[in-house]
Amino acid sequence: MTSLAEGIWTNITQLTLLVISAAGFGRRWSWGTDFGETPPGYHHSFPSALRSALRGLPVYALTPTWFYKLSQKIHIPFVSLHLTTIYQAYADLKLHMLEFMSTARAWVLGGKSSELGAALVRTLVEANMAQEGDSKALTDDELISNSFVREVQSLFYSLI
Repeated sequence: MTSLAEGIWTNITQLTLLVISAAGFGRRWSWGTDFGETPPGYHHSFPSALRSALRGLPVYALTPTWFYKLSQKIHIPFVSLHLTTIYQAYADLKLHMLEFMSTARAWVLGGKSSELGAALVRTLVEANMAQEGDSKALTDDELISNSFVREVQSLFYSLI
C-alpha cells in the first residue's frame, strides 16, 4: 500500500472510531486525541480494544474457549500470543463498555441523561431501567451484546 493510501485509510479509521465513540457511547474525543493512552487497569484503550476485537472477530468466533485455555497452558508458537491478544482485547472492551453503562446509569438516575447526547448505550440503559422490575429487563451482558452488534454494524456500513 502506498503511503497516501495508508494515510487515507488511517484517517478513515480515525473518523469512524470518533463517530462510533460519540454516537454509540457518548464519548467525544478530538481529532488529535492520542488513542494509544491506556487507562489504569486496562491493557488496551477503548479504540485500541475495539479495533483489536473487530480485527480478531473471526478468530474469536471460531475458536472454542477450551482451545484458548489449552493454548495458555501449552505454548503453541504464534497461536498462543495471537489468541491472548484477541481475548484480552475482548476482556478490555467488555470492561470499557461496563464502565460506559455504569456512567449512563448514574447520569440517568441523576437526571443528566441528556448530557450524553444521542448515545446508543444511554438509550439502551434508559429502556432497560424502565423495564427493571419486569422479567423482560436485559442483563449487563445482553446490553453489551446489543451495543457491540450495533457498533459493528455501523462500522461495517460506514466502511462500505
